[in-house]
Amino acid sequence: KTRFMRMSAVIMEQIDTMANTASAFSDFAKLPKVNPARFDVVDMLRNLVLLFQDLSVEFVQELPERLEIFSDRALLGRVIMNLIKNSCQSIPDGEQGRITISLVQKEIDSVEISIVDNGVGIEASLINKIFEPNKNEIKIPDTVSTMHIIMFAIISGYAA
Repeated sequence: KTRFMRMSAVIMEQIDTMANTASAFSDFAKLPKVNPARFDVVDMLRNLVLLFQDLSVEFVQELPERLEIFSDRALLGRVIMNLIKNSCQSIPDGEQGRITISLVQKEIDSVEISIVDNGVGIEASLINKIFEPNKNEIKIPDTVSTMHIIMFAIISGYAA
């Protein structure tokens, strides 16, 4: 019952996030306003992993017990959820997937979130092109999409 309640809460949060994502797609020039607040990023990461638990993917979580950050939970959650989804999609059918999510506090005011998978990856020659809006001339997987451009804009906005 407790797991069901947690899963329900996470699903509702992600539905809200997806609704915001749809709005961002329809009005790309106006990304959602950044609403930073303090929250436990470890809790957010664990909840996002719960959404993917039923897939044939092994999740390795290298996370501290708790780590509070000051960021926009919805925007960061959107980026992380998309990266996890892309990791899942990169694993060939019939293979056991493995996704490692790690979190390290780099300095007093910065953290590093790492998502590593054993999927097929993107050719090295295309890495620098995945954030370009017009990818028609190069063969980048469909999972590398407009969402990557939005993620880049979100992350770039945090750095600004």
